[in-house]
This record gives sequence, C-alpha cells and structure tokens, in this order.
Amino acid sequence: MPISREVKHNPLTKVKVELSNSGPLFSKLLLPSLIPELLVFRNSTDPSRMRDARFIAEHRGGVLTKQQHQDLLDWACFCIRHVLVRIGEDSNPSFMRILDVGRAWKDGKASVGEARNAVFAAIAIAQELDDPVKISATRAVGHVVATAHMADHSLRAVDYALKALDKDDRSAERQWQNEQLPASIRTLVLTARK
Repeated sequence: MPISREVKHNPLTKVKVELSNSGPLFSKLLLPSLIPELLVFRNSTDPSRMRDARFIAEHRGGVLTKQQHQDLLDWACFCIRHVLVRIGEDSNPSFMRILDVGRAWKDGKASVGEARNAVFAAIAIAQELDDPVKISATRAVGHVVATAHMADHSLRAVDYALKALDKDDRSAERQWQNEQLPASIRTLVLTARK
C-alpha cells in the first residue's frame, strides 16, 4: 500500500507524492498560474529529471490549455511523419495505427487509456528491433501518442525523430521542426527545447 506525504520542493509549489515500490507517483499538484518556470519532480530529485510545469494540463492543476495540448500532439505528429517519409517508414502500418490513436485522442474519439495502450504497443515493437534508426522512429511514434497522457512527451517525440536521421541532417531537421510550430505553442516549445 502506498505511503502518502507532501513534499515541499520550492516555496511556491507543493506536490503530494505517493511512494510505492516503483517510486514516487504524483496524485496532486498545486501550481500558481503566474509562475510557469517551476519544475516538478518526475522520479527523483535530480534536476535533470524534472518536468517542466508549463506542460501540465489545466485539468491537472497546470497552465497548459486543452488547445495547446492538442497543438503539441499535432505538431509532434507532423514532425514525426516528416521523418518517417525521409527514412522510408511512412507506410509502416504499425506506425500509422499508433499515430491514428493519437489523432483520435485529439479529436475526442479515444481515451487517454487507449492512447497509453498504443504507446505500450510502440514500446513492444521497439524492444523487438535491432536497427537504431527504426528503434528511434518507433520511440518517436510512441512519444507522440504519449503526449495525450503527458504533454511534454511531444518534446521527446521530436528528439527521437531527430535520432532516426543521420547526424549531418539533424540540425536542419530541428530547424524545420521549429518552423512548423503554431503560434499557440511556439514560445513554450522553443524555451523548453534544449
């Protein structure tokens, strides 16, 4: 049975954490809406493993609007499809089915649970592969759909898409990705990308 306690990370944030055998699980986050730069714990106190609070959806106590959440998924999906064409995987039926679940979530026709199941399918596919390009592409596809659950997965999706390309092509592709950002998420994404 999980133990519940509150952790004070920053004077302006309060996170209720449930500790279980698999690590901390977050059940409630209280954020001031005017302080978007706050970070919250993911799975440790290591600052490199913290989540950007600006990507937490309004319905979970964050500042990210539903439209921004959907725009993040659309942008990531568009970027991943672009890379899939470049690496010759744009007609891969498994990838297309998984990405279709993400689109269905955006359109209100699939639940977050259905999206998570599609993500698990992508993980299973990636675990069976040996080719690093296809592994990166599969992980990118999975992270696109995981955006339905946690919006910051959109950033991981486009990063994995870059890893599917030759190193010489990554900088230009990243610039192309940034140029595709809709105005509603441009500042959010550009300030969050490392």
